[in-house]
Amino acid sequence: MPKINKRSIIHNLVEVPSKGRRTFWAKEMTLLKKLEGKYPLDFLSALRFYKKFDSIAVFLSGPLAKELKSRYYQYNYRPKFSTPEKVDFRAEKYGEDVTIASKQKTVRDFLNE
Repeated sequence: MPKINKRSIIHNLVEVPSKGRRTFWAKEMTLLKKLEGKYPLDFLSALRFYKKFDSIAVFLSGPLAKELKSRYYQYNYRPKFSTPEKVDFRAEKYGEDVTIASKQKTVRDFLNE
């Protein structure tokens, strides 16, 4: 398994500022480690959103935390395949035959019901 670059994860999710980069990277790496405690890095590296956010802190609480959780469930979803039930078609009959008397319906009979 190739090593996952944490900076690339941050670049994919967060808008990197042009100034104050040292404090930005220290803060975002700390927040990424908190997220790494909840979700694996291969999942985080596959994440894409409709826009880039100001900080990874938005994924730790609020509506984006719920979105991240639901995406993680989708990412890990493995359908359970069960063996189909075997049906035994035998030549012998079970029960009695039922005959249903059907009366020819006219349009007038249908409309009067």
